[in-house]
Amino acid sequence: MSGNFTGVTFAKQTVLPSDDAIIRRAILPDGILTGCEMSYSGSTLTMAAGQLMICGRQIRHPSAQNWAVVEATSGYARLLLTIDLTRTATTEVFDQVEDSIEYATAKDGFPELEQTDINTSGTRYQIVACIVSLGTGGITGIVSQLEKSVAGLSGGLNFSLVGGTTQPSDPKENTIWVKTAAEITGYAFSTAAPDDAYEGMVWIRTGSSSPVALSMLKNTTIMVYPAAAKQYVGGLWVDVSAKSFIGGEWMSWIQYLFTENGGQNVPWVFRAYNANGTVSQENGSIVFSYSTVDNAYTAAGTQYAVDLSGFTKLCFDLKVTAMYSSVEGPIAVGVTSAQVVAGYQKNTFIASASCDADSVRRTVEVDITNVNSGYVSIHGLMKATVYNVWAE
Repeated sequence: MSGNFTGVTFAKQTVLPSDDAIIRRAILPDGILTGCEMSYSGSTLTMAAGQLMICGRQIRHPSAQNWAVVEATSGYARLLLTIDLTRTATTEVFDQVEDSIEYATAKDGFPELEQTDINTSGTRYQIVACIVSLGTGGITGIVSQLEKSVAGLSGGLNFSLVGGTTQPSDPKENTIWVKTAAEITGYAFSTAAPDDAYEGMVWIRTGSSSPVALSMLKNTTIMVYPAAAKQYVGGLWVDVSAKSFIGGEWMSWIQYLFTENGGQNVPWVFRAYNANGTVSQENGSIVFSYSTVDNAYTAAGTQYAVDLSGFTKLCFDLKVTAMYSSVEGPIAVGVTSAQVVAGYQKNTFIASASCDADSVRRTVEVDITNVNSGYVSIHGLMKATVYNVWAE
């Protein structure tokens, strides 16, 4: 006889609910097993019939249920589900799953979830079924909702994704902040743009390396390497900047300063020395040109100094078709200490690179490892098109 072990899935042995749940949790994360679709009308939030998996516990939702969301006309509300093993559970009465509506002025302003391991020594475990935005007429949209429980994604997600124009002040580890004024309605991680894009969706473009790499799952290592973020707004993928909170500090991804689809992500100014040269934004790009070559200097740059701390390189996606090299050398791109001027000389660059005229669209990179801030600038006597400018 052995006193060191106790059988579970053996003959004549007892299988407790917690024993069964431990196995299920190792296979399935919190989420929807079937049904449970969320919808709303006015101030009424509805969950359809279905079944849920919460901390390895299977929960049946036998019929559609409504909640009145009426205690606020702005901000956000969430439907909170709480498993409390101290409550009643008999063959006649089951009261161990509670539901409640909570309110907050910000999407990340709700109380922290209580998630003790109810399969070992804990008694309470909470999940959010959905978060909705509120207006004077009631619910204005479903901001986020519980996803499908898919085998292999055990332990839950190892990150959270939030939007807004203001950087979160008290983030958790692996929080991803997408700087956007548009509402985020969903997200996808992939190397190519999703085919099923919808309004408000955020696409996290992934690559083979990233300074903000993370494992997507808590209990299983599946590494992703975020490279850039775009949001589907008005039928187009628009570049947005993103940061990750890692090791107690915010780390920047690519920050777009000018894009051929989105235009000026920060304000730009265009300068020409005289009428011989022109520079302007045309068809989504910055276009430099000259009618005569003498004194046709042109420049473009950010109107204000840009925070470049945390970035290592500045990238210019451009094409140079001609330049007047007998007076002026190659086109210069980089960071200047002051806003560009329409002078008969180059601006003083803190960090820079050059590009010759060959009519080939290319990306010119500038090392900004030691540059904390400055005016992102382009200067020269040339015919050129600049499509995108970003820091990474």
